[in-house]
Amino acid sequence: MRNQRSWCFRGSLGATTLISLLIVGCGGKGGDDTSDDTRPVTRGELPTYPAESGVAYAAHFGSDSLNWVRTDGSDLREVGSMALDGFTHDLDIDPVNDLLVVVHDIERKIVLYQLDKPAGAGAPIADPTRLSEIEFEAGVYLAKIDGYHNRLYSLTLEGSSDGSPVTETDMWVHDISDPTSPTLLAQATVPTSASWDIDPVRQLMFVYGNDDLSIFDIAAERFRELPGSPISLKEWYPQENTWGFNARNLTVDPWNARVYAGRPQGTLSELIVIEYDDAIPGEGSSYSQLADMTTAIRVDDGIDVDVDHEERVYLLEAHTPLPDPQLGAVLLAGRAWNGTASTDMVLPLDSDLQIGPGCDSAENPFCWYQYFNEGSSSSYLMSEGGACIDTTNQVVVGATVNFEDDESPGYFMAFSYNDSLDMTPFLSESQGLIKASLWPVDVVCH
Repeated sequence: MRNQRSWCFRGSLGATTLISLLIVGCGGKGGDDTSDDTRPVTRGELPTYPAESGVAYAAHFGSDSLNWVRTDGSDLREVGSMALDGFTHDLDIDPVNDLLVVVHDIERKIVLYQLDKPAGAGAPIADPTRLSEIEFEAGVYLAKIDGYHNRLYSLTLEGSSDGSPVTETDMWVHDISDPTSPTLLAQATVPTSASWDIDPVRQLMFVYGNDDLSIFDIAAERFRELPGSPISLKEWYPQENTWGFNARNLTVDPWNARVYAGRPQGTLSELIVIEYDDAIPGEGSSYSQLADMTTAIRVDDGIDVDVDHEERVYLLEAHTPLPDPQLGAVLLAGRAWNGTASTDMVLPLDSDLQIGPGCDSAENPFCWYQYFNEGSSSSYLMSEGGACIDTTNQVVVGATVNFEDDESPGYFMAFSYNDSLDMTPFLSESQGLIKASLWPVDVVCH
């Protein structure tokens, strides 16, 4: 069994140091030792799912524009755009406090915005209001926000001087109880990853790297790796082909105690699903006092990759899981064979993770990214995988990119769905697509 890791923070605000990644550090105790945690053990309750207001925001890696559309009516409606501080590398949203996090890696900063909530489908919406910015000495490339505990987690990265792979990155934790004045709480060195997420209800962090899924309790000053972590995803998903294994876009569904990821592995592509103990710590308690990952299980989806791909519905890539916690369903953005090429689409999976009817039937469920003009579809479109889900209005929103012409803007590509996972393209009033800007890299729903 592998040694548990502990991320330890020391010093006053802003003066913090990681003592150990592999075995331990602070005081010589391992990451699975909770004997020094004297906080009372209480259980909490699952909060109500925060309803979306019906707005989707897209930011771009080829433009400084932030564009947004409305998803709360009978059609997709263009609402507005504004200039940001530069190109965007990542977005995240806090649905509890209505905050938008914009990551500018070139400018080495994060900007926080307050979002407006329209009173209804026909009500106006104000532009995002700038609240504050956080500057970094290195390039910041990813961020996650926890609206229940007012925490912002950011990753910064510098390239190595000799061109060798960078295996560690700095993580910064800010208190954003006052989002107009973020306060640095801690800094640590963590494994480099482009696939991570948090369970803000239970204060857990999930990090994918080197074929493993590592899970940490981040409630206390010391980030504790939970017993049962890391999980070897490659051992849990062992099938092999000429593609390498990967787990893309980790996405946590706290309301069903599941973490999802896309497995982009040619005809072995599928939805990765890990279910964990749903214990919820109460005020002043932590998840590690109640549960761990020794009981985590793999949950199979409706794509049986042990069956030859010619005998089943198959993907060629799996990008972004979009869970609907209220239905227990997942809409998976990825790529499949359209008859002539591999292009982007959305595949619906129901609460049992079986394939839903989608835009046709369970035998042909794909909802393709295509150009539409007056309701008629034509050419297939591609995407970087950025997408979001508005579960309140039951709309999935993605964005397209033009890989052949980087001077051409992308489009918003949306689909509506119902409880049975019947889906249809969700188009503009003129039955076409709405333009975004150059190279949309991420989309978030509010």
